[in-house]
Amino acid sequence: MYPLGHIGVGTFIAEPISRRLPWKWIAFGTLLPDLIDKPLYYGTAWFNGVHGPANGLISGTRTFGHSLLVLLLIFLAGRFAAPAAQARKIEPITTAIAVGMLTHLLLDFAMDLVLDLLLQTFQDDKSPPLMNAIFFPALGFEFPYFRWKDMAGHLSVFDRWPAIVAEVLGAVLIWRKYSQSSLKKSKAGPQKRGPGSA
Repeated sequence: MYPLGHIGVGTFIAEPISRRLPWKWIAFGTLLPDLIDKPLYYGTAWFNGVHGPANGLISGTRTFGHSLLVLLLIFLAGRFAAPAAQARKIEPITTAIAVGMLTHLLLDFAMDLVLDLLLQTFQDDKSPPLMNAIFFPALGFEFPYFRWKDMAGHLSVFDRWPAIVAEVLGAVLIWRKYSQSSLKKSKAGPQKRGPGSA
């Protein structure tokens, strides 16, 4: 799944448990696994001049950032790492980021399932499953392999209809959120001044 899908669909499915959390940090969390793992993989692959499992532990774009371990560390950081005086401000932020990251993992898993079952995209793939990254290191020290020769190949998945549907749906849901926020602001309007105000 790509950015609009992750932000729009991710923040939407998080709504029931995140009404008191800052939306912008949930949105950031929906992208964070890719913001960690994609530069990490492409950077090391470029430096080493190899791709996929030949790149060692960083064998793809779903590694540490796609793990529940990193999600948990971010969540706990707001509760225990911050000074008590700042905890009230930081904890909602780290919780929101963790919630967003969780939706990212769920949506990646769902998209892989759709691509595999409906389009048979990865049926003959010998790569370790996404679960290896999600539950790292419980299932071993091997991440899913990068399945393409380069970034252009990676982006080619966008022409599959599930990816297109996810991006369009994500864009619609982002617009919905923006419209709701604008409507609330317009209803609130400028604060009325009291009769004794200057």
